[in-house]
Amino acid sequence: MNNILQWHIREDLPVSSEIKGITANHWLQQGLVRNGITTANEAFAFLSHQEYQPHSALELPDMDKTVHRLQHAIQEHERIGVWGDFDVDGQTATTILVQGLRELGADVVYHIPVRETESHGMKTPFLKEFLKNNIRLLLTCDTGVSETDAIQFANTQQIDVLITDHHTLPEILPPAYSVVNPQRLPDNHVLRNLAGVGTAYKLIESLFLDAGRPGEISKFLDLVALGTIADVALLQGENRYLVQHGLEILRTSQRLGLQEIYRDHQILPNQITETQIAFLLAPILNSLGRLSDANPIVDFLTTKDVQFARTFASQLALLNQKRKLITEQIGDAAQFLLEKDHQSLEKPAIILHHADWQAGVLGIVANRLVETYQKPVILLTGHPDTGMHGSARSIEGLNITTAIRENQQFLLGFGGHSMAAGMSLHAENFPAFKNGLYNSVRRQLGNEIEQKRFQIDGFLDFESINLEFIQEIERLGPFGAGNPAFLFATRNLSIERAITMGAKGQHLRLRAKDSKENQKEFIWWRGDRQELPEGSVDIAYRAHCSTYRGVPNVQLELVSFRESEKDQLYIRKKRELQILDFRQRPVALKEWIQQNPAALIWQEGLFTLKQPYFHRHTLKPSTDFVVLTIPPNISELRKALQTVNPDQLILADEFPQANTVNEFIKTLSGLLKFAIEQKHGLLEETALAAVLGHRRQTIRAGLEYLSSSGIISMIEHPDTQIFIRTGGVKDTDNKEISEQHLRFLLHETYAFRKWYKKASIEQIRLELFDD
Repeated sequence: MNNILQWHIREDLPVSSEIKGITANHWLQQGLVRNGITTANEAFAFLSHQEYQPHSALELPDMDKTVHRLQHAIQEHERIGVWGDFDVDGQTATTILVQGLRELGADVVYHIPVRETESHGMKTPFLKEFLKNNIRLLLTCDTGVSETDAIQFANTQQIDVLITDHHTLPEILPPAYSVVNPQRLPDNHVLRNLAGVGTAYKLIESLFLDAGRPGEISKFLDLVALGTIADVALLQGENRYLVQHGLEILRTSQRLGLQEIYRDHQILPNQITETQIAFLLAPILNSLGRLSDANPIVDFLTTKDVQFARTFASQLALLNQKRKLITEQIGDAAQFLLEKDHQSLEKPAIILHHADWQAGVLGIVANRLVETYQKPVILLTGHPDTGMHGSARSIEGLNITTAIRENQQFLLGFGGHSMAAGMSLHAENFPAFKNGLYNSVRRQLGNEIEQKRFQIDGFLDFESINLEFIQEIERLGPFGAGNPAFLFATRNLSIERAITMGAKGQHLRLRAKDSKENQKEFIWWRGDRQELPEGSVDIAYRAHCSTYRGVPNVQLELVSFRESEKDQLYIRKKRELQILDFRQRPVALKEWIQQNPAALIWQEGLFTLKQPYFHRHTLKPSTDFVVLTIPPNISELRKALQTVNPDQLILADEFPQANTVNEFIKTLSGLLKFAIEQKHGLLEETALAAVLGHRRQTIRAGLEYLSSSGIISMIEHPDTQIFIRTGGVKDTDNKEISEQHLRFLLHETYAFRKWYKKASIEQIRLELFDD
C-alpha cells in the first residue's frame, strides 16, 4: 500500500462570510464549500433533510405519462407485471413498486432475474414465460433502457412497457410506452443521479400524492437509502436528501425482515449509518442475488409473518458467509495476479480474467481493488469457448460506462452507470478490449491516473482528535460517492501493537504512538493480508463516531501509510547494501559461515537444524545477515532487514519444508497437538508462522481448514493468542473453500520462492527497496 500510491494534500478553498457565520469549525466550512455550498440557506438544506425542499417527480421525462398509465391499469384491474433486478438497488426498487402499487389497489406480479441462468436485464425467452401470467402492463425497475429486443416482443403482444431505470442511455431509446430515466435530465439537475430505487420511489411518490395519501410516502425511504448506498450512487442533490431521511426511517423500520437481520447480526437500529448499510446490510442482501434467487426478497421485506422473517434471515446469513469465503478466495487470486505481473499496475486501469471465478462476487472484489489501488477495475470470468463476462467498478471522476461504450465493438453487451458496469465479450476480443479501455480511461483522466494519488484533506495531531470534533464534521454525512468522508493523516507515528480481530482474524487493531507519547488505535480492515508498517510512519485514516455498549467513541480506520521522512532516508541508505550471493553454492556458504562466526543466521521451516539460528521474532541487529532459508514473501525479508540493519546481506536458497497442503497440515497438526498438551491450547499465529516458515495468513487458512474439518475448535483470545481444543463441527462447504484458499496461499509462497532462487541480485534489490 505504501509503495503504490503517492499522497497529495488538498489546498483549502475560500469560504464565504455566510458559511463562516454558520460554523467556526474549519473542516465543516471546507466540507460545505467542497460541496458547492456558498449561502446559509444552501448549508441548512445540505445539513438537514428537514430544511430541504424535494423536487417533483414530474420533472422526470415521461413521469406524468407513466403515472397516468398506471392509474388507468389500477382502475381497469389490469394485471401489472414488475420486472426488477437482483442487486440491492433492484431488490429494493422491486419491493417499493410491488408494495406501493398493491396498497393502491393494483393487481401486481413480479419477477427478478436469476443471475446464474438469466443474467442482468430482460431477455426475451424469460420475458415470454413471465407474460404468461396474464400480464397486461409491464413495468421495469433498475433495468430496461437497453432491452430493445424484449420490449419489441412485448409490443407484439399488445402489452405496454413502462421503463423506470437509471442506467446509461443507449444512442436510441427503446420503443417503450414511456421511459423514466434520470439520465435524460441535464447534467446539473438535482434528480440526475437517482439510483434505480430512487427512480422507482419518485414514481410511487407521485402516485400516492395523486391518491391524496402524502403521509404514507416516507415509509418507503428505508429501502431507498438501502438501495442508493448499495449501488454507490452519488450522494448529491435529491439522493442526499433521500438517504438522509431514509436513514432515519431505517433506524425505526417496521419491516420484520430488517428487524431480524438487525437481531441476527447484532446491529443496533438507532445507530445505523451509511457505513452499516455499505458494509453490513447491503452485502447480506446482495448475497441472495449473487449466489441464489432474489425473488423471495419482496416477501421478506414486506412480510408480517415473524417466523418467515426469522427463517429467511437465517438463510441470508448462511449465504452471506458463503459469499465472504468466495470473495476472499477471488480477492487473493486477483492480488496474486497483480503481484505476478507488476506491469499491470502501471496501466491506467486494472483488468483481470480467470476462467473459474464466480461472477456473482466479482463486483465486490473489484470494489476492494479500487479502494486499494485507486484505479478503475474490471474483473472477468468465463472459459474461452463460452465467452467472458464480468463487472467493472470505477473511481470518482471517471464514467466507466462511457469508457466501456467507446469499445462496444469488442463486446456482446454491456450496461451500467458512471461508477459500475457489467459486460460480456468473446475471448478473442479480450486483448483489443483491454487496450481500447486503457485508451478510453486516459482520454477521460489523462496520464495522471497511472500515478494516482491519495487526496489527503489535511494533517491532524493526536491531541485534536476527540469525540466533539468528529461529531461536528459528521454533520456533513451521509458520506459516500460524491461526498467522501475526510481523509486525515498524522505524521511520525510508531506502531506499538497489532492484534487480529474478526471471526477469521482478517482485520487488525493497531495501536500507534506519536512523538509526545500520545496513543490512538486504528482499525485496518483486511489488514492481515498486508505488510505491517515498520519504523516511523505517516498514517492516513478516516475518523468517525462509533458506539460500543451504548458509549460513543472515536474510531480511526487506516486507509494508507508511508514511511516518514527519516525512514525514507533509511531506504535510500539500504539501496547501497552489499549483497553476497551464495545461492546454489552450499559448500562455499558453509566455508563463509565458518570464517564469519559472528554472522546472524535466519532459518525457518527446516525440521533439521544445521547450525545456531534465529527466526523472525528473535532477530537482532548484526553487521552480517545470512538469510539461509527463503522467506515466504518479500515483505518478511524487508521486515527482517529493518530489524537486523546489516551492512552485508548474504543470500542462500534453502527451501523450507511443508510446501504442499498435506505436508503443511500434517506439520501444523503436530504443532497444535503440542500446544494443546503443553500450553493448554494457547498459541500465536505469528509464532507458528515463524516455526513453519510461512505467512501468518497461511497459518490462519490452515487453522480454518482444520476447524471446518471438525478436527479442532478455535476461540479468539483477548490478546494476540488463540485458544485451540480438539474436536469441532464439520462444515463440508467451508472445508472445500478453506482447502482451496490454503492451496492458493501455499502456491503463492512456493511461486515466490522459485522466483527468489533464480532472480538476479538487482531484481531482488529492486523488490526490496523500490519506493
